[in-house]
Amino acid sequence: MAALSRGAVAGVAVTSLNKGEKKQVAKIAKKLDKQAKRQARSAEKLAEESAELIAQLEGKPGPLFAYIRQPSGDPMVQYGKGVTDVSLQGTVYQVTFNRSLVGCVVNATPGFGNPEGSPVSSYALGFSPQVAMDRGSDNQAQVQLKMDNGASFQDSFMVAAFC
Repeated sequence: MAALSRGAVAGVAVTSLNKGEKKQVAKIAKKLDKQAKRQARSAEKLAEESAELIAQLEGKPGPLFAYIRQPSGDPMVQYGKGVTDVSLQGTVYQVTFNRSLVGCVVNATPGFGNPEGSPVSSYALGFSPQVAMDRGSDNQAQVQLKMDNGASFQDSFMVAAFC
């Protein structure tokens, strides 16, 4: 039974009810009122939590990534999302992203993307990419590719930042 307005519950006029029925209707109306208030509070809390989650997600895009192609000259960003530039400083690649990397994790893997562009070098086996984020600005990561014997090499690689 749903309360419609004062003096009526589900279309039944309260004045046509006896004293016991009126008491029962009042009890039901009170329960319905409490339930409606609880649901309203739950809806408000859910709306607040949703707004908070949306605020946390705004401005935080998915992973930033790029395929860095290393032809015989300067390295280049072949494709990706959120990587704006790459340069080679000695044996270290300086990768610049379009946002701060503070609180992010950056990973690099030598290899070829798809599309890879024209072949540029052979895929290096026995390597360990090293990534540093404590040099340069907050939106840069340094990537150095090293062979297991410690020798640095230049090659194409994929880089991703997870924030």
